[in-house]
Amino acid sequence: MKILILSFYYPPDLGAGSFRAQSIVETLSAVKKNKKFEIQVLTTQPNRYASYKPKLGKYQKTKDNSIFRMNIPKHSSGMFDQAISFFYYALQVNKFCKKNEFDLIFATSSRLMTGFLGAYLSRVHKKKLYLDIRDIFTDSTTNIPSKKYIQIFNPIFRIIESFTFNEASRISVVSQRFIKKIKIIAPKSKIKVFTNGIDEDFLRVKTYNLPKNLKKSRFEILYAGNIGIGQGLHTILPKISKKFRTKIKITVVGDGSAKKMLIKRIKDENIKNIKILNPVNRQKLIEYYKNANALFIHLSDYDAHLRVLPSKLFEYGATGKPIIAGVKGYAKEFLKKELVGAFTFNPGNIIEFEKILKEQIKKPKTYNRKSFCKKFSRKIIINELCNDINKFAKAEDDQV
Repeated sequence: MKILILSFYYPPDLGAGSFRAQSIVETLSAVKKNKKFEIQVLTTQPNRYASYKPKLGKYQKTKDNSIFRMNIPKHSSGMFDQAISFFYYALQVNKFCKKNEFDLIFATSSRLMTGFLGAYLSRVHKKKLYLDIRDIFTDSTTNIPSKKYIQIFNPIFRIIESFTFNEASRISVVSQRFIKKIKIIAPKSKIKVFTNGIDEDFLRVKTYNLPKNLKKSRFEILYAGNIGIGQGLHTILPKISKKFRTKIKITVVGDGSAKKMLIKRIKDENIKNIKILNPVNRQKLIEYYKNANALFIHLSDYDAHLRVLPSKLFEYGATGKPIIAGVKGYAKEFLKKELVGAFTFNPGNIIEFEKILKEQIKKPKTYNRKSFCKKFSRKIIINELCNDINKFAKAEDDQV
């Protein structure tokens, strides 16, 4: 059986979707009973961040699978230029599918369109679709103020979303809170939850304790991840850094559509205790984790964020470092239930943040999260997902 896997991002590209797709491909390839599977991955050249674009060949072949990388135009993570890039990707995927045989489609999608592409191919080629949803696109376009100009297209997006969810024979989601919304759109859909998880690269690290020879004059807070409008770093980090100018140092590792806004505010307000670094590979990122006193995450106060569960929380959790999180909704509930040493404040609330920070500076410590790491190992979660894919594929194969 030939499985076609659609993922707009794939390693060495960075990001949760990229690593999730790789884990799925590797797990499906490794399971002995899946030896009859021939996996074809259709993805792009690394493009998520303008500052991190390692070049690769268009085609890689391993013993168990084939990876085809499509060339797309450069973009700066804006909605319009990403749409153009996806259009180029979709054209090449469609061309590939006209010339090559496949039996089943698996599409992992954050911004809707990869899922829609999978649904379109499913309809045209009459093949079953297993859809992996990492975000609900119309939540973002409806509830995020900075994207109001896109809302005029919402009726079209809702039609696309409805077609995509209803075309899928099986749907997996990363957040329990997505189920209710999807059931409204596609009442008959079969949905399972397979959250994001912690990769082995982070679980193998023996200790994330600060190096003994490292002397710190200020409490160091690290943010690692996407710097977008949804994270709202440009609205909160300058305020935090100014209020605690002599007590803390903030390091931001990442890239995204709001990075320039953050840099501009730092420059305009002459802030000296925020350092911004470009995205790095995992080995380098682990060193930044070790050097930090606490890890920071923040989601702007939008209704769109009430259902989401940031993938970065799993990675942060593996370090044992205190997590200071400006979140609400499901993410806040998850942290309180699952992660010891996670301290939440309402997004943008400096007073609540100040109370947490003062306590952390006064009594710095690390936390034992062995049970969390075991429960949310990506290997375990993806094994369960791939078993479900395998059952789905076997049922489809038996019908042929």
